[in-house]
Amino acid sequence: MNFLTKKNLIILTAILLIFGFSTGIIYFIKRQTAQKIENIIPESPSLPIAPPMPPEIFINASPNYIEDNGLEKTIVLKTYIKNNPTSCLYDWDKNLNSIISTEYFIKLPSNVKTPQTYTITCANSVNQAKKSITLPIVAARPPTVGFSADKYQAEYKGSVTLTWSSQSATSCSLKNSLNKILASNLLSEGEKTFTSLTNSKTYIITCVGPGGITSESLSITVDAPVIADSSPSSPTIPTTAKTFSFSSDKKSIPYNSSVVLSWSAPNFSYCTAYSDPYSNNWSSIQPKNGEQKIENLVENTVFTLICEDSNGKTQKSVSITVGAASAPAITFSANPSSVPYNSSTALSWSVSNAEACSASGAWHGEKPINGNENTAKLTFNQNYTLTCEGTGGVINKSISITVGTRTYNYIWSTGNWGSCIGACSSGGTQTRQATCKRDDGQSANEDKCTSSKPSTSQKCNPQGYNTNGPYASCAPGIGANCPSSGQGGNSSCTCQTNIW
Repeated sequence: MNFLTKKNLIILTAILLIFGFSTGIIYFIKRQTAQKIENIIPESPSLPIAPPMPPEIFINASPNYIEDNGLEKTIVLKTYIKNNPTSCLYDWDKNLNSIISTEYFIKLPSNVKTPQTYTITCANSVNQAKKSITLPIVAARPPTVGFSADKYQAEYKGSVTLTWSSQSATSCSLKNSLNKILASNLLSEGEKTFTSLTNSKTYIITCVGPGGITSESLSITVDAPVIADSSPSSPTIPTTAKTFSFSSDKKSIPYNSSVVLSWSAPNFSYCTAYSDPYSNNWSSIQPKNGEQKIENLVENTVFTLICEDSNGKTQKSVSITVGAASAPAITFSANPSSVPYNSSTALSWSVSNAEACSASGAWHGEKPINGNENTAKLTFNQNYTLTCEGTGGVINKSISITVGTRTYNYIWSTGNWGSCIGACSSGGTQTRQATCKRDDGQSANEDKCTSSKPSTSQKCNPQGYNTNGPYASCAPGIGANCPSSGQGGNSSCTCQTNIW
């Protein structure tokens, strides 16, 4: 029995003394068996720790382009970052150090003309990742418009609030289905409340931007008026037995004109007026006889008069048809329409039947109904567009400015004279460069310069030799004998300065 080692015999003897023979033998055998099982079962090996994954970066932009529309704009960058980086760098803002997924709002100025690239670089302990997104420049697009109401059915003389929001717009306006301007020069987003509604309405929002014009519409249904029946229970006198007249001086009128309403109801106690659509000039209690002028009618209107007495009520109406509003007209010119390179021109315009104007193309922003404006100095052909809106509709007119080819002046440009090179007695020669150049500094062919070309070489340093006294022996040529220092000179001759 291989378990009866010296160590186990000592343990067995101790167990027998403590537990007795039979109990001790059983305990000893169980103990040995448990140890063998523990020795058989190997320890679980430790699993290797995987290195961290490289960071993953995702970038989306809204919008994913940049409009060349001359307006300030905001780009929303949405980032999604995975695998727990320890640091991130953002090339559009050196102060950012966020390592979580989030949104960034980037404001762009109005003069951005080149694609914009945004890059994020993230790293962990062993890996680095980089992700970029480039937003291209696109031509100006028509505005986008959202248009809604807080309710689409209103009570008689109730109210409704309209809300709008647009992008790429410089201004907006509200009008009704008859093109009557209700509000102009509105911001690109906002709200407006209309009260005392007496008939169903269609509202149109029109937004103008450098890329064009966009309109959206919605309709509001207005409940019919509730007219209380105040007649007594006793029999009423037939209305045919009563005198009641109600009329207008004309049935059809031009836009924004007036009518005169006349009525006579001598047999009634009082009369009540209302109109569809509602008019402050024709409402509430009226006398039994009268005449009233209603001015500035801009849409078809029904005027009603209800007259009452103790025997009941009688109602009469007259309908007025209103002509369409005149469409806007634009006179738009440039003086001159063709200009030399790097010159400006004067724009002038006059508009009728309009309430608001805006510019697009080579100029931007709201413009007065009538005006003048000088352009910047132009270096290429440009188009200027003026869009005006009135009750009668929207109109735009464009003019094109032709810019002449750039002309240059050509002049000679000379460099510095070089070193004097040549013999001592006869003098030397020095040279320089002479280049024909445009007035912008660019080199050109020599035939472009019409003046005579400057000299590019000249004589220099003609020197003689001192032939008097002790220096007479210093003659030209190699090996000339120069006076020694004992004769008042140096041991060598310096021809250029003639000093020894």
